[in-house]
Amino acid sequence: MKHILVNNEYEYNYDLTCNDNGEYVHSLYYSDTDNWNIATRSTLALEVIDTGNGIKVGEKQLDYHEFNKLHLLFRLIDDNENKFHVFTKDSI
Repeated sequence: MKHILVNNEYEYNYDLTCNDNGEYVHSLYYSDTDNWNIATRSTLALEVIDTGNGIKVGEKQLDYHEFNKLHLLFRLIDDNENKFHVFTKDSI
């Protein structure tokens, strides 16, 4: 599991697994820090599945072109306000 820093604050954990259908499951969990209330800590924040034919977010299936456009929009909306860093416990 990798740890995600947002503006130098430990906010999330990221995990990549493969499900029984051979799909890649990207899972984002809330960190177990005081940034979140006790009920939220370490729970699943968002899960995205790469089906091999596109990306599935909840019940919404996006093809790769739609996903790339959505990613671009999110990056533009974020406008570099948040700085993200990904690391493992071993790299600290």
